[in-house]
Amino acid sequence: MKTQSKLIQAVLKPALGLWLRSQTDAVDHLVVEIEGGDRQLLSGQIPTLTVEASQVVYQGLRLGQLRLVGHEIRMNLGQAVRGKPLRLLESVRVDADLRLRSEELNGSLTAPLLAPVLADWLAVLALWLKAAPSELERCEGELSERDPSSAAEQPSIQQPQIQFLAQTLVLRAQWWEGDRSPQSLAIAAQVHCDQNRLQLTQPRWLEPPPAGLCVDLVDLASRALPKLELDRDVAIESLVIEPEGLSCRGVLTIHP
Repeated sequence: MKTQSKLIQAVLKPALGLWLRSQTDAVDHLVVEIEGGDRQLLSGQIPTLTVEASQVVYQGLRLGQLRLVGHEIRMNLGQAVRGKPLRLLESVRVDADLRLRSEELNGSLTAPLLAPVLADWLAVLALWLKAAPSELERCEGELSERDPSSAAEQPSIQQPQIQFLAQTLVLRAQWWEGDRSPQSLAIAAQVHCDQNRLQLTQPRWLEPPPAGLCVDLVDLASRALPKLELDRDVAIESLVIEPEGLSCRGVLTIHP
């Protein structure tokens, strides 16, 4: 770049790389590019910062390939040159581009941020599939009040895996009920994206359901499928799901 200098190459880029790695559990490949002259940088201003990373793991979530571009970033770069830890001084809006394969998503299902939410939803879904839709509220009450020691007596959905189709998510899992042998279960749903909300709609069976479960899933979207409200600092601009993987573009606001 025309405005790059020896200072950027020798000090700031490695320092930024170390700081970014410290924010994650793991990063396989990380490239940091900075635009700006020495005077701007020493005053704490980064006109443009681009980060490209692959095999990113953040709090147990496997994020695949990630590209971030931020503008007018303020950090304590002058102090960093003198060996101080890097700090973000002001909130910054960042354009984000995420690419995720199904195996990376499935590897995230046991992450601390995701596993409890997924387990609760699968429990509600299992009760809904076994009961009439009008009984869902009672079933949800049973779920919250039941004795954990009786969990084995409840129907359950185990070993969940997510598969990508064209703008569709597929849940494949094992249906367990009492002492019966487990049966395979496959439900597909469309993904609807609206700024900071993700919603699953139009659920359908991909395979004949296990015996005794609700065949008609029309009410499932409004009663038991999750509506994920994202943090106010996250805005999704586009979400494309194909068999090869998920591509998502949006804007993040990162705070000091």
